[in-house]
Amino acid sequence: MAASSRSINRWMLFLLGFALGTAILFGWPWLRAITQSNLETPGNAPVSVYLDADDVLDSLFAKMQAAGARFREADARRVAGLMEYGPRVKPGHYRIAPGQTSREWMVPLRLGRQDPINLTFTKFRTIEALSAHMGERLSFDSTAMANLLSDPTLLAAHGLRPETALAAFLANTYSVWWYTTPEAFLERMLSERERFWNSKGRTARADSLGLSTWEVQTLASIVMEEQAALPVEWPRIAGLYLNRIEEGMRLESDPTIKFALGNFEARRVTFPMIDACADSPWNTYRQDGIPPGPLCTVSPKAVDAVLFAEDHPFLFMCAKADFSGYHAFARTNREHNINRARFIAEQNRRGIR
Repeated sequence: MAASSRSINRWMLFLLGFALGTAILFGWPWLRAITQSNLETPGNAPVSVYLDADDVLDSLFAKMQAAGARFREADARRVAGLMEYGPRVKPGHYRIAPGQTSREWMVPLRLGRQDPINLTFTKFRTIEALSAHMGERLSFDSTAMANLLSDPTLLAAHGLRPETALAAFLANTYSVWWYTTPEAFLERMLSERERFWNSKGRTARADSLGLSTWEVQTLASIVMEEQAALPVEWPRIAGLYLNRIEEGMRLESDPTIKFALGNFEARRVTFPMIDACADSPWNTYRQDGIPPGPLCTVSPKAVDAVLFAEDHPFLFMCAKADFSGYHAFARTNREHNINRARFIAEQNRRGIR
């Protein structure tokens, strides 16, 4: 009887050991997948992964590896199965840090918690160039944005016209979602614009000048184009244009002729060029008032140069004949003609056509 009991106990111990060994053998990979960190990245820095709407789990892993991430793919697939993640994945930009377990780096992706990117707008003169810039850095196609910014009906829903579309984008750096739509992104930029204008009393200041915020941005674009190299002159140039508006004079700005003709590389503006675009609403030699929209995207600094322009009596300006980049300012047309003759003579001497 005692021998029989010992035999049973041995069998029970054997079965228990076998069960424990089997559990360890088959359970260890799952336990390791859930609890062990196995993600390595170049330089031990986070890697960025951009997932499109048609990406799946396989392409996610491929993009991670292409970005330099190293991990046990079998473990990641086990965790994905437990989390019911895949085969479809949520689009977006995700920054994946090293030293995480598969579950830790997978949770934000499964929930679609995008990481923002920084997008910088500088000076863009055309809808096509601006849209191309966005198309290179965001998920949507540049053509879709260009179509939106050129369609009067679609723009009207956002309170814009094709002529004012550039004014929706202030030259600045923004933290944005990489995966978005043209419509959603335009709304975000308009929200940023509204926030800008509602700060520091800017809208009230524009009202005191008798200008809309759109007109201020248009005037700011003319100031920027008139003086691209030396922003220190912006408040003085803005003051000059405000003086001309107050006096009922046309702006007579050379950059508006270049814009009307689409000839941004012209080194001098001639009377034949002015005549060639006589009917353009941007021709400030032939048309009264401020053009219907900006010549380019403008910086906050240029806007403030208009809102808080220098108070002075100047009505005319011409590039200085020393080609320093600065302007010679004048109170009268007679003074201006003297400055202009000097500059033209120097242009001719240098063979500039």
